[in-house]
Amino acid sequence: MPERPAVHPIEHFFDHAEQFIISRGYQWEIDLVQNRYFKNIDSNKLAWEFTFCALGSSGLNNKVVQKQYDEIFHGNSNFNSIKNHRIREAIELVWKNRVKIFNDLQMKITDKEKIEYIRTLPQMGPKTSYHFARNIGIDCIKPDIWMKRIADHYGYYEPIDACLQIQQYRPKYRLGTIDLIFWRYCNLTGEVT
Repeated sequence: MPERPAVHPIEHFFDHAEQFIISRGYQWEIDLVQNRYFKNIDSNKLAWEFTFCALGSSGLNNKVVQKQYDEIFHGNSNFNSIKNHRIREAIELVWKNRVKIFNDLQMKITDKEKIEYIRTLPQMGPKTSYHFARNIGIDCIKPDIWMKRIADHYGYYEPIDACLQIQQYRPKYRLGTIDLIFWRYCNLTGEVT
C-alpha cells in the first residue's frame, strides 16, 4: 500500500523529524527498532535490555545511562558500580531469574499481557515498562514526557493516538519505530514542532 501525502500537521512534523535524525546518522536506530521482534529475543538479550531500562529509570540523562550501560556491557565495570542499590538489586534479580522471566513472558498471549507482566518486575513503572517492552520487540510506545508534549501540542488526548495517526500515514512503520523517531528528534533538538 503506497504512503499517502502528509495532510495533518503532525504528519509534516514526523516527516521532518525522520529526515532530521537520518541526516544525523540515526538510520541504524530506526532499523534496529523496526526490525526487533519479541520472537527473536532470548533470555540474555532480555536481561541486557532490562539493565538498560532499569538504569534509565533512575532519571539520569540518556547519555549518562548509555555510558554506564556500555561500561557494564563491555566488561569495564560490573553491577557493583551501580550506586543506586534498588536498581542494582533489580538488575541482579532479573539476571538471576532471566530464563524464568523470559519463559513467563513467552507464555503471555497478547502484547497487553506481556506489558502487564513486565510491570510486575522491579523498577518497571508505567513509563519504563513500555520502554523495556519496546526494546524487547513488543510493538508499543513509551508515553514519556516528549511523547506527551507532542500529543498535547497536536491536540491528541494520549501519545498513542498521535502515533496511530502516523501509522495510518506511514503504515510501513511499527508503533515503536514511530515513537523512536519522535523521541530521538526531541532528544536531539529539544523541540516538539
